Amino acid sequence: MVGGLRRLSKIFIDDVFTHSLIYVGGRKFVHSVADGVEFDSLHAVFCEYDDIVILRHKSFLQENGKKKRDAFVKCAIEQIGKPYDFDFAGGKGSFYCAQLINYSADKSGIKVLEFDNPKKHILYPRSFLNKYFDVVFVSHNLKFDGADNKKTKGRVLLYDEEKQVEASEFLC
Repeated sequence: MVGGLRRLSKIFIDDVFTHSLIYVGGRKFVHSVADGVEFDSLHAVFCEYDDIVILRHKSFLQENGKKKRDAFVKCAIEQIGKPYDFDFAGGKGSFYCAQLINYSADKSGIKVLEFDNPKKHILYPRSFLNKYFDVVFVSHNLKFDGADNKKTKGRVLLYDEEKQVEASEFLC
């Protein structure tokens, strides 16, 4: 998950995290942006976004985890070239960023959401801050507060020069 204070999406998504991507290896990501589903480089992601949190699905560390991860990544790559879902409606072969992650996970048999029917909800990047994922990296300007993985509310705090400027709540 990433956030960009300089991105237009910051206006529409009032959250620390404004975008989600899938790391596919080889210093490349797959994500859905206005141009559609495409690859992007590690360098471009680090230059474009201000805030980064890296999540890893807990099943990837279990038996058959590599097989699940590979299926997840393969499904995401197969979506390259599909259009962006400007209607946020889903199900029409187009994707916005969080839809792409949910779709790839669903097709790979990986549970990533707390609710069962994502078509009734608009997914946000923060939707993935839940019990199915481990946080493996947090950028220097973010701090996690109150998350103990026991179904308690937690917050991601964004700091700008040691002053808190935003908070995003999530359920662990």
